[in-house]
Amino acid sequence: MNKLTINILGADCNKCNTFFARVQEIVNEYHLDAVVEETTDTQTIIGYGIYTPPAILINNKVVSKGCLLTKNEIIEKINQFLTLEEQIPIVKTPIKKKIIYFLFLGIIIAAIFLLLYFSNSKPTATSSKITNQTATTKLTLADCIRLMYDYSKQNTTYQLTYIEFGSVGCRECKKMEEVMKEVKKNFSGKINVVFYNIREDINKTITDFYKIQMIPVQVLLDKNGNEVFRNIGFYSYKDLCIEFKKLGIN
Repeated sequence: MNKLTINILGADCNKCNTFFARVQEIVNEYHLDAVVEETTDTQTIIGYGIYTPPAILINNKVVSKGCLLTKNEIIEKINQFLTLEEQIPIVKTPIKKKIIYFLFLGIIIAAIFLLLYFSNSKPTATSSKITNQTATTKLTLADCIRLMYDYSKQNTTYQLTYIEFGSVGCRECKKMEEVMKEVKKNFSGKINVVFYNIREDINKTITDFYKIQMIPVQVLLDKNGNEVFRNIGFYSYKDLCIEFKKLGIN
C-alpha cells in the first residue's frame, strides 16, 4: 500500500475538528499507512480554491469540500486511492421498518397540519387589500441592514462600521478579539465595532446577506451603510488603521 497523506482543511471549528477525528479513527481502525494532517490557515485554504470548509485532501487532491462527511463517505473517498485488494469494505446500516413507519406517519401528520392551516387562513378581500398595501411599503432585507448602519440619518458620531464575523472556536477569531478591543479603545465614538458569531442562529440572516462562508471576515461599511472593504482571515490592527485612514478616519 502506498502511503496516503490526508489533510483536513478547516477553520478550527467543531465541524472541522469532528471531521479530523473521524478520519483519524478510520485510519487507526483499518491500520492504514496514512498521515492525517490539519490545516487551519485561511490563506492556505483559499489557495486550494476552497471557500466553504471543511474540505479533505487526499494525496494533495481535493476530494470533498463544504460538508462534514459520514464515516462511510470518507471511506469511499479513501478507497479511490487504494487498489481493489486494499479497499476498505463499507458496512451499510439497514433501515428498520419501524423507522420507515414513523417517518411515513410524520409526513402524513405534517400534510394534514398544512392542509388544515391553509384551509383556515384564506384572506378576505379586505385583508388581502391591506396585505398588498403593506407589501408595497415593506423594506427589503438590504434596506433594513443599510438603515441600521446608515449614520447619515442617525444622531451619532459614528463615521464607520467595522463588522467582524467569526466564532468562539476559531484560533484566528481569537486573535481578532484583541484587534477589536484596540479599535474600540482608540476609535471610540468614531467607529462602531460589531461582532457576529456565525454559529448562532440569530445571526444567520445577516451572515447569509453578507455571504460569509469562511471565518474570520472583516467588513467595513461607510457612514451610509455601504460596504467599502472586506478581508478574509486574520487582519492586524495596524493594517486596519491603514484602511481607516483611507476612509478619512484617523
